[in-house]
Amino acid sequence: MNMDMKIPSSLKIVAWIFILTGLNGLISMLISLNTNHIKLSIDALKLYIGIRLFMRSKSSRKAAIFFVCLDFILIPIALVILLNTRQSQMDFRLFGYTFGKIPTAGTFLLVIIMLLLNVWQYKVLYSKKTMHFFTGNE
Repeated sequence: MNMDMKIPSSLKIVAWIFILTGLNGLISMLISLNTNHIKLSIDALKLYIGIRLFMRSKSSRKAAIFFVCLDFILIPIALVILLNTRQSQMDFRLFGYTFGKIPTAGTFLLVIIMLLLNVWQYKVLYSKKTMHFFTGNE
């Protein structure tokens, strides 16, 4: 196995998406401590997974696939909830803070984009280049 093999660009993007999502979860948890309650976010694990993807960890690739598949279950549930909501606007939150409100239609569009991004991540994690990158590690 060639340890100097270059990480595929698409896998770098997937790893960075996991890192940023993990940072969002971690920061949200830390900010919640400021409001005298504890928030646990499974997304914080994605920070570790994203970093380990850069290190060619097969177990992190499997964990990434698990989270992508979990999102395949949760995103449609979010779409059903959005379709049944009676609110005209929804809160836009990032890092535990509400930055404003966006129309429910805008939220619906964001969830659809998340679903498409999720499909792309799944495709990348199962691509031949990615499989070849992780072959022989661990």
